[in-house]
Amino acid sequence: MKLDEGTYVILQSAQGAYACRTLPIPKHWNPISRPHVALLIPDNGKVFKLYLSEPNLECTLEGNPILVSDFDTIPDRAIIEIRYTCLNYCFYRRDRDIWIKVAEADSPFIIEVFSYGYDSIIVETSPFPQVFDFC
Repeated sequence: MKLDEGTYVILQSAQGAYACRTLPIPKHWNPISRPHVALLIPDNGKVFKLYLSEPNLECTLEGNPILVSDFDTIPDRAIIEIRYTCLNYCFYRRDRDIWIKVAEADSPFIIEVFSYGYDSIIVETSPFPQVFDFC
C-alpha cells in the first residue's frame, strides 16, 4: 500500500476510534502474510516506511516470533502502520503516552480514517502513480 503526504496529514489530524497504552502487535511471523510494524516518515510528497520489526528466524518454536523495537523513542504525533495480514492494516498515532487508532484498511486500495462525527473518511490509494490530463 502506497501512501502520499496528503494521506499522512489526514492520519495525523484524525479523531481516532479508540486509545490504548499498548499496541496490538502481531506475535508470529508468517512468510505469506508478512506482518510488520513500521514508522511512517513523510518526505517530499512521499511517505516512507521505517520497519520497527523483524522476524526472529533463529527461534525454532512453532511460528517464529516477531522482534519489535522499543516505542519510547517515537516522537509525538508520529504515525505507525501495523500489518497483520496482506489485507489487514491498522494505523496508530502517538499522543504522549497513548496510541490512538486513526485508521484501518481491509483492502490494499482503501483506508478508512476515523474522523470527527459518525461517518469515517474513505481514502482511496493506488499502487500506480496517477496521470493527470490538464488539456
